[in-house]
Amino acid sequence: MKIAVAATENKEVNAHFGHAENFLIYNVEGDKINLVEVRENLIKKTGGHSHEALASLLKDVDTIIAGGIGRGAYSNLIAEDKKVVITSIENVEEAIKKLAKGELEHEADRIHSHGHGHGHIHNAHHHGIKEE
Repeated sequence: MKIAVAATENKEVNAHFGHAENFLIYNVEGDKINLVEVRENLIKKTGGHSHEALASLLKDVDTIIAGGIGRGAYSNLIAEDKKVVITSIENVEEAIKKLAKGELEHEADRIHSHGHGHGHIHNAHHHGIKEE
């Protein structure tokens, strides 16, 4: 199973999927967990925010772990047949190990609706506005 973890620059589970600095890509087979790649979130670094582009970046993974996610991004990933697990666990290794054991609980209350004013910039093709 290929897993992507939305991560902070300090290698913790990012509290918001779309704001992740990087996505840590793991292969998990049985009790073997291997970090195979770090994918930079260039969409965030260029000031954009596109659910479709993030889904494309993770098109080859089976499962995504994040600390929080907006409803639009969540819906897009589910539509792409991804398993999305939202957790309050901040330690990446702990979250991966729990997922591998089937013990990582999905915290659906951490999926949020995006009203405007959530503090990031969407690209012009997405909303066409800068939010404060």
